[in-house]
Amino acid sequence: MKKFSKNYGLWLGASTSDMLSRSICTIVLPFVIVEISGSIATAGVVNSIGIFAYLIVMPFGGVLVDRIDRRLGMYTRAISGAILWLVFGLLLTFNLLKFWQILVIVVAVKVLDGLFGMADNAALRSIIPDDKEFTKAIAVNQGRNAVIEITGGPIGGFLYAFTHALPYYFSAALLSIMTILTKLIGTNLQVLKTSKIKHDTSYSLISRYDRSKRHLIAIRHIFADIHEGFNFIWAESILRICFIVTMALNASYAFTNNTALYYLMSREYTAFQLSILESGSSVLMLIASIFAGKFLQRFRSGKLLLIAFTGIFAIASLATLSHTYLTLLIWLSFYGLAFPFTISVMQGYLFSATPVHLQGRVNSIAAVIELAITAFVPAITSNLVATHLSTFSFAFGSIFAIIAIIGLLSNQGLRNLGKPSEWHTTIAGFC
Repeated sequence: MKKFSKNYGLWLGASTSDMLSRSICTIVLPFVIVEISGSIATAGVVNSIGIFAYLIVMPFGGVLVDRIDRRLGMYTRAISGAILWLVFGLLLTFNLLKFWQILVIVVAVKVLDGLFGMADNAALRSIIPDDKEFTKAIAVNQGRNAVIEITGGPIGGFLYAFTHALPYYFSAALLSIMTILTKLIGTNLQVLKTSKIKHDTSYSLISRYDRSKRHLIAIRHIFADIHEGFNFIWAESILRICFIVTMALNASYAFTNNTALYYLMSREYTAFQLSILESGSSVLMLIASIFAGKFLQRFRSGKLLLIAFTGIFAIASLATLSHTYLTLLIWLSFYGLAFPFTISVMQGYLFSATPVHLQGRVNSIAAVIELAITAFVPAITSNLVATHLSTFSFAFGSIFAIIAIIGLLSNQGLRNLGKPSEWHTTIAGFC
C-alpha cells in the first residue's frame, strides 16, 4: 500500500476520529437516559428507536453517497455530529436536558449517520482499488476498531465520572478533527463519470417538465437506484447467504452484549466498569487483527468462517450459563478472537464483488439487511432484564449463532470460499 499510504493514513485518521466519537457516546448514553427517565427499559427503547431511524434512511443514504462527492458526505457527517453533540453537552451542563431532547438528538444523529455514514467506506474503495491490498486494509481497520474499543469505552466512562457532559464535548472535538483530515485526503473521491453521465442524461430528458414532475421523477430514480443495489445483492446465492448469516451473527452478538449491558446496569455497575468488558474483547481483537490479514492469505475463507462461527456460538452459550461480572468479562473477551476473521472475510468479499459506483447503495442496503433483527434487540433485552428474564435473553444469542452456522453449511459457495486471491474467480461468475 505504499502508493496509497498517505491518503489511507489520512482516511484512517478521519474514520478513527468518527468511530472514537461514537464509542465514547455509546457507553455513557444509556446512563444519561436512565438518569433522566429512571428506567433501564426506556434506555433500551431509545436505542432501538435510534437504530430504526438509521435503518429507514440508510438505503437512501447509499444512493446519496453514490451520487455526491464522498468527501462532501464525510464533511456533512462530521460537522452535523459535532454540532449535535455539542448542543447535547451544553444542555446537560446547564441541567436543561429533557427526555424529548435526548430522543430528538439521538434520532437526528442516527438519521445523519444513515444518510452520510457510508461515505467513508465508499471512499476507501477509491483510495485502495486493489482487492488484495483492500483485504489487508480491512484487517488493519479491524485492529484500529479494537484499539478504539479498548480506549473509547474507558475514556467515555472516565470522562462521564468526571462530569457527565464531558464525553459529548470530547466527541464534538473528535468530529472536528475528522473534518480537517477529510480535507487533506488527496484522492479524488467523486463518483465515476459514467455514473454522473447516466444521472445527468436522465435529468436532461425531463427538462420540459415542470418542477413538481421533476421532483417526482427524481424520487423514482432514487427508488430505482435502491432497487438496482438490492438486485445486485440478491442476484447471487453466495451474497444472499452472506447477508443472512451476518444478520444472524449480528443478532447473536447483540443479544449477548445488550443483555450483559442492561443486566449489569440493573446491578448498579458504573459506566467505567462496563467499559472494561468492551476493552477485554478489544484487546483480543487487536491481537487477532494482527494475524487476520496473514491468515486470510494462507487459509480458505470458508473454513475460517466455520471456526469463527463455532466460537461465537460457544461464547453465547457460556454467557447464558454464567453471567456474573467476572464470567462475562472472560466470555465476552473471546468475541475479539472471532470477529476480525468474520468481518475481514464478509466485508472484504462484499467490497471486492461490488463495482465502485455501486459501493454506497450496496453497502447501505447490506447494512439494513444485516441489522434488520438487531434493531429490536435493545428494546427486547432491556425489557427482559427489567422483568428478571436475563437468562432467557442471553439464550437468544446461542440460538442465532446456530442459525448462522446452519446458513454457512447450507451454501456450498460460501462454505468452500477460497483465499482472497481466489475471490475474483467466484466474483467473475456473477459480475
